Amino acid sequence: MRTLSVAMATYNGARHLREQLDSLAAQTRRPDELVITDDQSSDDTATVVRAFAETAPFPVRFVANEDRLGWRGNFLKAAGLCRSDLIAFCDQDDIWYPQKLAVMEAAFDADDVLLAHHNADLVDGSGKAYGTLLPVEEAVQVIPALSRPTPWSNPLGLTIVFRRALLDFNDLWPETVDLSAPQHPAAHDQWFYQLATNLGTVVSIPDRLLGYRQHGNNAVGWAPPPRTLQTMIQEVGETPDSLARIELMLDRFCRVLAKAAARSDGGRKDALARALERNRQLLARLQGRRAVYGEASFGRRLGVLSRMVRKGDYGRRLGWTLGYRALVADMTVGLLYGPAVSRRFGPQS
Repeated sequence: MRTLSVAMATYNGARHLREQLDSLAAQTRRPDELVITDDQSSDDTATVVRAFAETAPFPVRFVANEDRLGWRGNFLKAAGLCRSDLIAFCDQDDIWYPQKLAVMEAAFDADDVLLAHHNADLVDGSGKAYGTLLPVEEAVQVIPALSRPTPWSNPLGLTIVFRRALLDFNDLWPETVDLSAPQHPAAHDQWFYQLATNLGTVVSIPDRLLGYRQHGNNAVGWAPPPRTLQTMIQEVGETPDSLARIELMLDRFCRVLAKAAARSDGGRKDALARALERNRQLLARLQGRRAVYGEASFGRRLGVLSRMVRKGDYGRRLGWTLGYRALVADMTVGLLYGPAVSRRFGPQS
């Protein structure tokens, strides 16, 4: 029988924490343990947790951090302290629906599944639903290793459950970079999803299994992006700035894969080597694509683009090529306005 831990990171979350904890206790498949790491809260978070632990129907471990880790490091610490076969991330201010853990555990019946995630309702501060986190899908999606459409997108941590085998790489996490904030290591959800989709199967479940609370003080919230020139360009292809950040993320992740492969053996070593080769290929494609925008003359930009097309760098994104939408963007925006776009949206010094 599989065991399942819940890893919660807290920081000044007393306002909504008890409602979240009560929703864990109401699970039809109760967790085997709840691990909470607190990042030096100054409110009543610790008091709320200790009161809950007195009557909780499962063991609760509360760890107060001696140093402030930030939410990324705090989640990594909570996960690392878990003892179960499966680990579910948990935010401090959401509301889990009773069937969440039962549905998610069933996704791991196949041994090759390393991670599963689900959809969620968006709820306001009072818990009233007003939308969904993702478009509503009808069917479960099973995504084999190295076949997700875009290796730089990921589901939110509050929807993720993963196998503890992925914790084996946590010592390499500090060498990564966060795609949205390169001065930090990768976010916990970005890190584990990146590992899982490179090394095994991921299952995407359409069920809305929790209420994702939006109350204005979320460490990481959700809102539709504003309609600007930059977002319109991004709808057909990444900007030079985002391409540069993706390249940096992939370059650092390639280093992680190389180090992990060097210390592994057997099937894991082979899987890491395949992932490293595929990521290096994608990195080279992205570097070529950025040159389409960076070359000064139209002729040079056309030459770069032509060579990339001949090599098959554009195609179905499931093969980790750049995608047909990227080709359309590069044939129009890149060729015609490349230098101007690079000046406006390129990396800032």
